[in-house]
Amino acid sequence: MYVVPRSITDALLPLDVSPTPEETIRVLVGRMEIMTPEQETLIADMVQRSATERQAEWQAAASMGNRPHTPDRRELTSWAGWPNPRSLA
Repeated sequence: MYVVPRSITDALLPLDVSPTPEETIRVLVGRMEIMTPEQETLIADMVQRSATERQAEWQAAASMGNRPHTPDRRELTSWAGWPNPRSLA
C-alpha cells in the first residue's frame, strides 16, 4: 500500500466543492498486489485455456453463419467492479 501524491489524486479525481472550503485535504491510498511465479503461471494457463475455448466457440458460430458475440467495454467493466473511466471525469 502506498499514498498517491496529491497532484495525481487531483488529476484522477477532480473535486469541486461549493462553497469553497478554506482548506481541503485529500488522501488516496493505492494498493499493489504481487503475484508469485506459481500464481502468474496459473493465471496465464487459465487465460490461454479460455482463449482456446473462445476461439473454438467463434469458429463453430462462424461455420454456422452466425456472428460470434464479442463483449464491448461497458459489458466487460460492468461485471468486474471496475469503475467506468468516463464516470471519473
